[in-house]
Amino acid sequence: GPNWVFTYNSGKFIEGAAVLGAVTGTSTYTNAALTVAVAAMKNGPWQGSDGIITESSSNTHSSNNDAWGFKAVLIRGLAELYRRQSGSNTPLGTLVHSYVDTQANALIELASNTLTWSTATSYAANWKGPYDGMYAWTQLAALDVFGTFVMVNSP
Repeated sequence: GPNWVFTYNSGKFIEGAAVLGAVTGTSTYTNAALTVAVAAMKNGPWQGSDGIITESSSNTHSSNNDAWGFKAVLIRGLAELYRRQSGSNTPLGTLVHSYVDTQANALIELASNTLTWSTATSYAANWKGPYDGMYAWTQLAALDVFGTFVMVNSP
């Protein structure tokens, strides 16, 4: 059968475990979030060897498709873990920073309508490009990347 592994499953787990760990003070949850986050960023079946998320890249673009937004859930989960752990876990902070920067750079330089940071206004479903039109789900996914990009690149 098909391999039903999606970025949103990992993203929601990371986010939930990070919050539970912080709220309860239980390191078991935090450690689980860290383990899944590292595996998701380094070994996920949804990205290429360059680290760019490719999930849902081959879906037909004839209509909006929520699968295009699944990868945003992973980015949100990583953002929550980063927010709660980066001050005490420098290697995690570095890894999330690099991973998110990779996604943001891909969106702008490979998958945007202009391929430049200063003028891009919309983004493709396939973060490796090429740009193929603006759809609601693809723009929402890009917003999560750029919001997290600002967070991980702020002092």
